[in-house]
Amino acid sequence: MKRSVWLFILCAAVLMTLSAGIRQGLGLFLRPISLDLDMGRQVFGLALAIQTLVIGLSNPFAGILADRYGHWRVALAGAALYAVSLLLAAQSQGPTSVTLSFGLLMGLALSAVSMSVMFGAAARVVPPEKRTFAFGLITSGGSFGQFLVVPFTMNLLTEMGWRETCAWLSVGALIIMLLARGLGTLPPLPTEIGRAHV
Repeated sequence: MKRSVWLFILCAAVLMTLSAGIRQGLGLFLRPISLDLDMGRQVFGLALAIQTLVIGLSNPFAGILADRYGHWRVALAGAALYAVSLLLAAQSQGPTSVTLSFGLLMGLALSAVSMSVMFGAAARVVPPEKRTFAFGLITSGGSFGQFLVVPFTMNLLTEMGWRETCAWLSVGALIIMLLARGLGTLPPLPTEIGRAHV
């Protein structure tokens, strides 16, 4: 494969490391948020359940938009919404704001920076005989997130508190925006031209 294709795969894998890693660390917020906002733990648990439901419901639409307008554009918009949802989460004052930020908005954002969107992008620039390998690397990037981002999140929570941690994690979402823009640097394979945009 060309060096540019390898860079594309690396970009997608790191994007998944950050997006999945941030999400996998959200469970650490349960206790501090519940104590600080004086609400039952079931409120935060419900917000994360809503987030998962929204991801599942909106994933097909993210795929449709990615095929129509370009995978990098959908990922870029999702990363921007991810940053906004984390910043809004840092300002949460009660159950409603927790549910909207951690649940609805973050769920929509995560569907746009999901594995399926990354696979769709890779399928259009990686030669068919190398796609399985590329998908494996991108998947491993998502799995690596829990080993890299979750301990980082735990340290931030210990040192700063949950509001400041949300703000710092939004910086990670801004980095995802840069990586998402990198997904649009390669043209589709000749067999894909006219069918979809990268």
